[in-house]
Amino acid sequence: MNLSTPRLELTPLSGGDRSFIFTLLNTRGWIENIGDRNIKSLADAAAYIQKMQQMPQARFYVVSTQEDSLLIGLITLIKRDYLAFHDIGFAFLEQYHARGYGYEATAKVVENFLKEADSEKIMGITLDSNHSSTRLLERLGLCLQEKINPEGTELLLYSGGRKEVLAAVTAPSSKY
Repeated sequence: MNLSTPRLELTPLSGGDRSFIFTLLNTRGWIENIGDRNIKSLADAAAYIQKMQQMPQARFYVVSTQEDSLLIGLITLIKRDYLAFHDIGFAFLEQYHARGYGYEATAKVVENFLKEADSEKIMGITLDSNHSSTRLLERLGLCLQEKINPEGTELLLYSGGRKEVLAAVTAPSSKY
């Protein structure tokens, strides 16, 4: 399902996005904050996309600008085995940081998910050192719950209830 905001278009990840995924997953920010996925070619990117599309409880949205259709980021909603509720994730090319795009796109995905799904909460995980992500998760109405270590890396776990998060992302003052 496509989603849109006044400035952005969000479309489901597809095989045609392999060049963008290759670029995004090889950025310094992705590798440092999310992890090296060993995407060394367009074929690797295509295989990664195919693997992501086979995850039954996950959604991946490629974010592009309405104005010129430039691909700028990725929003993910993943039900991870070690979390009780879906995890919201986000990554943007560095040249599109600090423009409000991350909040705008993530808020739209969270709002849509919480209105249509039977989920009482949404979660977010990030490294303690990733201050941009912690600020965005807090702006979405999520609160720090605890530190977890699910796969050998210590992460901050944020969580927000349906009512509180919907209030945060739909409030008039929350616009981009």
